[in-house]
Amino acid sequence: MYRLYDSFYSAEHYGNAAVRLSGCGSRCRTERKHVQYFRNNKILRGGERYSMKLSMWIIRDFLKTYHPRAFIKSGNMELRGVRILADVPMRTENNLYLARAEDYIESEKNKVICVHRQDMLVLDTNDIDEVFNSILDCFDVYNMWDDTCMQMIERGASLQEILDASRPFFHDTVYVTDESYLIRGELSYPLQRTENGFEKERKLYEDVEANQSLPLEYIARVRQKKTAALLKNRLILDSVGPGISPCYVMGLYLDDIHIYNLIEINYNTDAEKAKEQIFFKLGETIQIWMEKNRKSADEELTMHHLFRTVFSTDKLFSRTNAARFQNYANKLGWAPEQRKKILLIENIRGDSGILIPLCRKMNHLMYVMADCQEKQAVAFLNLDLADAEANNGIDKKIGKMLHDTESFCGMSYVFTDFSELPEQIVFARTALIYGKHTAGAVNRCENYIFAYLRELFQKYAGPEFCHPAVHILEKYDKQHGTKLIQTLDCFLINERDYRKTAEKLFVHRNTVQHRVEKIQELTGLNLEYPEIRIHLMASLAMLEEGWKTIG
Repeated sequence: MYRLYDSFYSAEHYGNAAVRLSGCGSRCRTERKHVQYFRNNKILRGGERYSMKLSMWIIRDFLKTYHPRAFIKSGNMELRGVRILADVPMRTENNLYLARAEDYIESEKNKVICVHRQDMLVLDTNDIDEVFNSILDCFDVYNMWDDTCMQMIERGASLQEILDASRPFFHDTVYVTDESYLIRGELSYPLQRTENGFEKERKLYEDVEANQSLPLEYIARVRQKKTAALLKNRLILDSVGPGISPCYVMGLYLDDIHIYNLIEINYNTDAEKAKEQIFFKLGETIQIWMEKNRKSADEELTMHHLFRTVFSTDKLFSRTNAARFQNYANKLGWAPEQRKKILLIENIRGDSGILIPLCRKMNHLMYVMADCQEKQAVAFLNLDLADAEANNGIDKKIGKMLHDTESFCGMSYVFTDFSELPEQIVFARTALIYGKHTAGAVNRCENYIFAYLRELFQKYAGPEFCHPAVHILEKYDKQHGTKLIQTLDCFLINERDYRKTAEKLFVHRNTVQHRVEKIQELTGLNLEYPEIRIHLMASLAMLEEGWKTIG
């Protein structure tokens, strides 16, 4: 064990005297400059004076010309200054202390040690004064960066300007994205690696630059691994795809609401602890910027709460909320008379977080407005705004986005007035529940309404509900080996079209006509009445589900 001591050689205690370090020569600077630095390098935050704290990892990285050997157990960002050890007991735990190694460690000759608590650096030099000034330079550089960013935030600088001021401290590409991974600001560095084996990284870089967003398939992969990782003040290290360099990801919050992500992809350099801490510091700075620029975030939250009314059970919805929806739609250029549909979207794995970037991607389409609500997302399609190509292939286009995020949707009927939302929500939810739960499935309600009715019949009706004609035809088929039940079912489904029915049954049209005549002869049915056709179709559907109509 060796004791650590304080010294009068402190940048905080110099006064107006010249530097008293022996042998320092022209490399040492006068005390007056450092005092001015320590006094002016403060900025008010919540009424407190602030100076950026550094860590042993950052100091080690800055002193790499001295080939430092690191023995670091903690390495937290808690250093506020540097002092040289002497005969006065140490007074503070927030300083880094320098000493000649041979005074404390017999085996280390012509070395300088930097000590903070249980952390130590051994430097390959015996010039303690030069190391002292180098560490002061380190504090100068990082505190000047922090001061500059804080002053820019006070002046109302943009997010991109804050990132540009941080460029000297980052040598890999840094993105600030919203919660959907759309790019809000960036520090782009072209890939320096030219050897084989980095094609995927280069393609990802090019895709991000072209689309200003991380690709949905990469977002899905990251979320699948780290579904709950982007918690407040949580830093994670993960890969954005198989075989691709790791990235730092930090969730940025405003009032405990996840607004942005800070992402640094390690294209050109390896992951290091100092790099991680500087990255984290940038994230904290951006969160301060978010607090000063909360108006845009509040606007997004207002829209989010508006969409939440879609799930309202309030019977006065048509009066209280329809107008608000139309006003919001008017801002997007949606006219009241234009045809619309509503989609309800879910993820096949129950990962509602992936629906947020999906909604933002969909919002890039001029004929879509979407938002994520708890476990579901809701999207409105404006069919009249979609051009001919998009309108004809709208299922394909939406389906591709759903497939990339392993999601599926239920689609309502066409409507124009937002006062119809409560009814259309029911139709969309019916299609969502009874449709296909596979990645990319676009389930139209007209294809699944009967499945809903069938369930109601099963729940509330029994075999006695079955139309008497079905009993007669089922018995006749069983005795004579005919297919009158099958023919009647197909005939009704195809709206009594003889040609379509014949094509479905792979028989001649005359055969269908003959079977229909036989059905009418046996049962006396008059298929001109829609009520009778509905009753027959429901009965035939229940027969398929296992009703036994013959004792």
